[in-house]
Amino acid sequence: MPETGNAKVYTFKNGEGEPDFTVLSSIDKDVEFRVQRAALAAGSEVFQDMFSVCDVPDVSDVPDGDWENVEDVEGAKEKKQPDAGSTMTMAEDANVLRNLFRVLHDPPISLPSATVMAKWVKLPHYMQGTGPAPPLDAANAIPFPLLKKLFLLNDKYIFKPTMVATLHTHLAVHAFDEPLEVYAMSTILGIDDVAAFASTQLHSPPLESYSLDQISILPSITSLHLLYQLHAVRRQRLCEVLAEEPLFPRGYGECPTKGHTEKAEEAWRKQKRILLSMGRIQAGADLSIEMMPVAVEVSGCVTCHKAYQAAIGMLQYKSAKIPQSISNLPEYKILKQTSAAVKRLVI
Repeated sequence: MPETGNAKVYTFKNGEGEPDFTVLSSIDKDVEFRVQRAALAAGSEVFQDMFSVCDVPDVSDVPDGDWENVEDVEGAKEKKQPDAGSTMTMAEDANVLRNLFRVLHDPPISLPSATVMAKWVKLPHYMQGTGPAPPLDAANAIPFPLLKKLFLLNDKYIFKPTMVATLHTHLAVHAFDEPLEVYAMSTILGIDDVAAFASTQLHSPPLESYSLDQISILPSITSLHLLYQLHAVRRQRLCEVLAEEPLFPRGYGECPTKGHTEKAEEAWRKQKRILLSMGRIQAGADLSIEMMPVAVEVSGCVTCHKAYQAAIGMLQYKSAKIPQSISNLPEYKILKQTSAAVKRLVI
């Protein structure tokens, strides 16, 4: 970042050609940005439209930097300054402009989409290593604080659809580490697939464990209600699956050794009673882990242990069939159908 006189100069290139345009900040007057028109136009609808005209107006007086509609804003001054066609002043601070020009000159790479990752996380644990889209650590994505700023910039400068879709994939990755924040943000922005994926990461802890400050980031009662409905459905179905699963279905796999079958079945029933009567089954419960005490009871018998493993496998299989996401709820589908119908009526 060289300095010209007293001004700090930031230079951005996308690897092709040299900067051919200068942007000044009306807020931080000691900073200038040397950028490439082609890179700005390739990533932003607003810049593309702006560069389609011959002269670039000085829009430093446009409130909040909203020069997308500069022709309709009174007070926008089309000053004919020296070299006006290659210089423009924007009403943004230096940090905002730095983030904007960085993402336009060096667009982030696309990561697996929320839809792809939602399919991957439903695979059994032993198959996830060979899945088509392994979960990505948030370190592979744009940092969440910066990502929030980029979505705000997209609101102003209308990034191209490819860029927006890429930002969506980066937002989805953060659902692993910050699911509530991602769920709230994607709901506000109307990114349904990311909101649905984030809800799959919100099975645990119980919603009542969140503080008022934490839960208040949700944008609406509906978004909170859908999470409560998802938790209620999952708790009910997990309890039903556990209650109905026998250790020896129709006598299959029973141990021929005297007393072993009865002892194993009693251990299985006892652990189920403990879990179901004490309300320990929450929306994020892993039934295979909750039933592990039975493994100790049957560990001395190969046949009984084999039956235990088969029963655990059935619990895992049936648990995977239980709704994972708010998009699996009947209420969600009705809500989306109603919203679409209202939109059609408005249009």
